[in-house]
Amino acid sequence: MRTAILTLAILAACAPMRQAETPATWSLTETPGRLTLTATDADGPVLAMTCVQASRRFIVQAFRMEPIATDEEFLFGTSDYAVRMVADTDATASGVVARGAMPEFVLNSLLASAPVQVRYGEQRLGPLTAPLNIAGSFAGACIAPSPEQVGAIGLN
Repeated sequence: MRTAILTLAILAACAPMRQAETPATWSLTETPGRLTLTATDADGPVLAMTCVQASRRFIVQAFRMEPIATDEEFLFGTSDYAVRMVADTDATASGVVARGAMPEFVLNSLLASAPVQVRYGEQRLGPLTAPLNIAGSFAGACIAPSPEQVGAIGLN
């Protein structure tokens, strides 16, 4: 009996812990050529995702993470997909800012309201789940080609 209890305790300690959802309020902000999806809680902004439509670049800002001078690897994604981004260790912005190519597979996951997560060094953020209507608007606009990519066609 004692062995069984000890075995169960060891297995419980080794099992991966399921991280609780981080509560947040979400907002969508549009500026010329950019769309930003921001998660905020009672203490202020937590995470911002920005797509720069013309250049097809993606920026993630984790407001509560501490920059690590020797670590540039920043992982952003869902439980199924993640993309490596480069953290800007010289950024003067709050938290950690990372930049990379448009992660379309992550954006497609957002269309299904999948929670996003960030890992930077030993720091973790998330999972955070945006409401489907906001996440879908953001992801759809980021995935869609910009007018600069399509080109303007006049009917004159």
